[in-house]
Amino acid sequence: DPLMAVSTLKSNAFGLRAINPALSIALGEGYEAATQSWKAGAPLKRSSGKLAVAGADNTADVVGVATEAATGTTNAKAAIVLAFPNTVFEATLEDETNEDHALVYANLYTDYALQVDSSGNYYIDENDTTNTSVMIVGANKSDIDAATVRARVLCVFLQDVLAANT
Repeated sequence: DPLMAVSTLKSNAFGLRAINPALSIALGEGYEAATQSWKAGAPLKRSSGKLAVAGADNTADVVGVATEAATGTTNAKAAIVLAFPNTVFEATLEDETNEDHALVYANLYTDYALQVDSSGNYYIDENDTTNTSVMIVGANKSDIDAATVRARVLCVFLQDVLAANT
């Protein structure tokens, strides 16, 4: 079951978003695989030439992040932000098991899994360093100093998770 202990994120629940100061985000388009359901901000993977939701704890074949919800119609166009090694995304950091994770310095430059709540919002799971797919590369110092719960952080997909590198 891709849904775990966090039923619905209590705040900051809007999946991954691309961050690029030069505004040169690589936008792409693909086609939905059969019976797809995802929200904007969901990681998408390749599936026989089409796009499918990557799901919780996914560790391979990520193409990018959805910019809009799936239609649920096979072969419908799907808009994505293509994920390459230097594409930076913003996401919520939360602990899937215990909830209410407070951001600390040790979270920086650590590899974590992606998880999804029951509403379909993706987040970085601070409690899972086994099924890793992203590394946190930045956070607001004020959020670290204040031990902000469910802080938004900057992350990149790990190279061995990206379809572009496999």
